[in-house]
Amino acid sequence: MGQNSVMAAVAIGLVLRAEGAWAQRQAATANLLKPTGFAAHGMPDPWTADCALAVGRHHLVAAVNQRVRFFTKSGRMTFDQGLVGPGEFLDQPSLLPFGSGAGDPVCAYDPYADRFYLVTLVRNPDMLTLSVSDDGDPNGTWHKFAIDMESFGDEIDFPDVGFDEGAIHVFARFENMSSAATRGKYCFSFDKPQALAGITPSFQALLLNDFFGSYTFASVRTLEPAPAQYLVWTQALFGSVARMRLVAIQDALGTPIVSQVNVTVPTWHYQADIPQGGSAIRLLTQPGCSFKHAVYRHGSLWATHNVGKGSADRTLARWYEVQMNGWPTSGLQPTLAQSGEVNLGLDSQGAPISTFYPSLDVDAFRNVVLTFNRVSANEPISLMHGVHRAVDPPGVVSYLPTLRVSSTPHPIGSWVDYSTTQADPFELGVFWGHGEFRTTQPTTWVSRIQIVP
Repeated sequence: MGQNSVMAAVAIGLVLRAEGAWAQRQAATANLLKPTGFAAHGMPDPWTADCALAVGRHHLVAAVNQRVRFFTKSGRMTFDQGLVGPGEFLDQPSLLPFGSGAGDPVCAYDPYADRFYLVTLVRNPDMLTLSVSDDGDPNGTWHKFAIDMESFGDEIDFPDVGFDEGAIHVFARFENMSSAATRGKYCFSFDKPQALAGITPSFQALLLNDFFGSYTFASVRTLEPAPAQYLVWTQALFGSVARMRLVAIQDALGTPIVSQVNVTVPTWHYQADIPQGGSAIRLLTQPGCSFKHAVYRHGSLWATHNVGKGSADRTLARWYEVQMNGWPTSGLQPTLAQSGEVNLGLDSQGAPISTFYPSLDVDAFRNVVLTFNRVSANEPISLMHGVHRAVDPPGVVSYLPTLRVSSTPHPIGSWVDYSTTQADPFELGVFWGHGEFRTTQPTTWVSRIQIVP
């Protein structure tokens, strides 16, 4: 982007400084952003998707529970396989034992290595799979590793993947409610050069805590040099909380040094479920209280989750920028630079609108895009995006026109556990999102969002 384009982007951003109703900001933003997209996956009831996405130079990797597909950036599908089974992406029995299912997929594109990563969990027995493409085109050879997790705990769950220049960092939790000895939250740091070469990577396993109900840690995609590899988590299973906790790991593959610190944030409370239009079945929001897909860029850690706010029928997507200030090696502490909530007010009949299961990313110009779901007691689930421009006041989010509106209510309480948003590493001003809505079944949508200079 040239200097004139940057100046034009700043000028356009200034339009959004005026405060007003979210609908007015939506109307203003509609002319500044160009959302397009395509349907990526359909899931039979009662499955929910768990929407994973990675964006490379020419291709997208879009995974959901039990399936993975590759697309060109124009939306043409180039690969389609089940996650696990005979002849599928994770072959049985050559890689995994029969009877094992793979789920909770997370994926990432690593610009340091020009590779894609795909991580899944497996139960009975508990295993973690790490798959690494052999180059920047996902169509072709992948190095696939199945790592036995039985010695770390029972009931592996909710993985997340991050990276820095030297390692691939995977978070996983073990949630055996009856035994502290078989539960815990771990960061597994894998030797990246070995994985890239197709050699089963050595790894360090760090126990972060063994609390039950402490949700999950988000692994961080570290997109610039940092003093440590970071993770972020929060806990509010009951009552209220006004903090987030940061973890820093130095020398992750050698002799790890772990530091932890709390950062004060606006108070929020745990909200178990929320109503949806057209059904008495309430939607669970607990998985969205956890952080997922955090990123380190511009010297800050950027993260999002949903929080309970006020009404028993409402939860809001909230996002943060935490300035890291060189912690933990600088002698300074991280500080909250800004936070914001996706507050869409009331629906046409006066019921509170909830926003939940958010994800975000930040680009080279400090623009932030969020992907999230919207719902109320009178509205079906819909899929939306929000944008915070670098020139906007702290915490302000404007909203794009609704991407997709569900045509049927969801028949069970469990909705998608997460969406994904990615800044395109090769097209400045372009973001991609992967989220869920419903037709006659759960359906996922990949969207391309361009911030017009």
